[in-house]
Amino acid sequence: MGIVKNKTPLLAGTIGTIIEMYDMAVYGYMAVFIASNFFANTTPSRALINTFAVFFLGFVTRPMGATLFGWVGDFIGRKPALLISIALMSIATGIIGFLPTYHQIGSIAFIMLIIARLFQGISVGGEYIGSIVYLYEAAPE
Repeated sequence: MGIVKNKTPLLAGTIGTIIEMYDMAVYGYMAVFIASNFFANTTPSRALINTFAVFFLGFVTRPMGATLFGWVGDFIGRKPALLISIALMSIATGIIGFLPTYHQIGSIAFIMLIIARLFQGISVGGEYIGSIVYLYEAAPE
């Protein structure tokens, strides 16, 4: 087993994966609060089900993100593709943090939430698979 001489790709891949998984996990942990703020027009149990349905959309879009960022990685390189996916995830998470609630703008609030979750799912799909391929390509023989 050889010693990894250039640890930058390993560190970048690890940090990227941690950020991506943390952002996805925060949504799950905050589901009760998201339900009461974005689906306030229904019963609490139905609001929570709707919140987890939106959470599920993030997982459904992962294969699209893997395909999209795989293509991007092939044309402009794995490192830029990883950086773009991490930036997209961070922006989508930030947008979710600043979204107005159902009480402020009505049904548009959860539509915006769905769009942000779709972008989160796409970026996780691209980052996770892209990180694996990037680390494999950067590994010594």
